[in-house]
Amino acid sequence: MFFKKKKEKTTKKIDKLVTWLIIWWAVAGMIWLSQTKKWKEVTQEVKNKSKNIFEKTHSLFWKTMIKLIKLTKKNKND
Repeated sequence: MFFKKKKEKTTKKIDKLVTWLIIWWAVAGMIWLSQTKKWKEVTQEVKNKSKNIFEKTHSLFWKTMIKLIKLTKKNKND
């Protein structure tokens, strides 16, 4: 029983260490990538495309909301 608790504790410590190493490795990779010219081009392209998509869906959402509000107002007046 005592041995099992100690084993679980050690396993948790190793898991935490490995998890932090993976996280820091990923962060370091992102920092390195963010400094390259190609990465800046890719992020700019993604940003522009997502902005266009957001503007279109946002506009469509509000147009739909306005139509729904008009429909409910007509129904209340009848």
